[in-house]
Amino acid sequence: MAFYLQYRSLRKQVQQQLDELRDQEKGSRGSPSRTDGATTESTREELGRDIASDDEYAQKFPYGVLDGITIATDHQGQRYYQVGWESASDPQNARNWPMSERIGALCMLVALAFIVTASSSIDAAIERQAAQAFGVSDVTEALGGTAMFLAGFGVGALLASPASELVGRFPVYLATLVVFGCFLVGAALAPNIGAQIVFRFLAGLSGAAPLTCAGGSINDMFNGREKTWAFPSFALVGFGGPVLGPVIGSYIGVTGVLSWRWSEWIMLIGVGLVIVLIFAAKKETLGPQLLRYKARHFRELTGDKRFLSPADAQGHSFATVLKTNFSRPFILALEPIVLLFTLYLTVVYIVLFTFLDGYRFIFEETYGINQGLSNLCFLGLFIGVASTPIVTVPWVYRITKHQLARDGDDGTGSQLNQETRVIFAMFGAPLISIGLFWMGWTDYVSFVVVGS
Repeated sequence: MAFYLQYRSLRKQVQQQLDELRDQEKGSRGSPSRTDGATTESTREELGRDIASDDEYAQKFPYGVLDGITIATDHQGQRYYQVGWESASDPQNARNWPMSERIGALCMLVALAFIVTASSSIDAAIERQAAQAFGVSDVTEALGGTAMFLAGFGVGALLASPASELVGRFPVYLATLVVFGCFLVGAALAPNIGAQIVFRFLAGLSGAAPLTCAGGSINDMFNGREKTWAFPSFALVGFGGPVLGPVIGSYIGVTGVLSWRWSEWIMLIGVGLVIVLIFAAKKETLGPQLLRYKARHFRELTGDKRFLSPADAQGHSFATVLKTNFSRPFILALEPIVLLFTLYLTVVYIVLFTFLDGYRFIFEETYGINQGLSNLCFLGLFIGVASTPIVTVPWVYRITKHQLARDGDDGTGSQLNQETRVIFAMFGAPLISIGLFWMGWTDYVSFVVVGS
């Protein structure tokens, strides 16, 4: 609904511009003059020698006086109306939305990421009961419940992110979430371990969009300075969601009231609620896609097919566009900084998801805690995940603020020292090793005896 209203708002903005132009023409029959100085002699020279005066300019390009419209040349040498933002403060640009609206959009991204990441790990809470129902070992059930879901994540990331750059964020979020829900139904009704493995993989494949596309959405809405707190806010759920999955399903398998399959049904209910939220309140944030819509409105309202967005004017074939967008992840993977950060995050995620089985072994088999309560122990891990940004983000934001003020930034964060982005990892990476050592040191029965 919000997306439809946004689309209509773009059309209304275009219609208002055209109405104002017609009013100006009625008031003055002279040649229209651009307020931004684009009708200067140098501009006409750029357009070609066949345009020698403002009168000719006005006849050939009557809409060139509109704010946000410039005359450009496409790949075939043809002149066209290039559709851009009316101004730097154009309200249709996602970065110019009110802060409350942008935070609301960020919260929707958080909801998306939470439901998907919690679904990735909730099966760990009922792993024993599912293994018994399928007649397989716990290790095999772990493959079908969690491992294949994460494998689907990895493959889906290569598809979802380029697709969002091609058709926009909103369609990708909504479509993949609907498909994700369908595959959760398949996993919930799986008659055997083979079917569960397939459906959990496909669920991970379709559920990768919120994690892989959210970075682009945040970049659409927030400037460099605001990203200092926007990205950690989202990352909290990216790492906190898998931790809370077992907590949500902690007592499903032990009470006997609900079947273990309710781990999937509960997540499906959550997916349905998020779909309603996204459908009702999510807007498109990708600037190039919004300009495509705006150019479309200009073409429809004027009948002039020369209105094009910068992306449309490139004239690439559909196959070329697909090749460019879907090859980009592989190109980026060869960048040393991207490769190193990917390896770092891979290790962190391996450690995080290893705890899904490790906690059960430690707290059930070593400490003698029952299955339901051992899953609640993940709350301690979530407290650690949540407290880190609460403590570090204000400090890093203060450092960023002072650095930008010192370097004369204009308020957008364009002068940001990029090294400040790795402050979180600089302190977090050593703490991972310290925490693992601490955990391994206390994972003995003798520690329980001594401690008691």
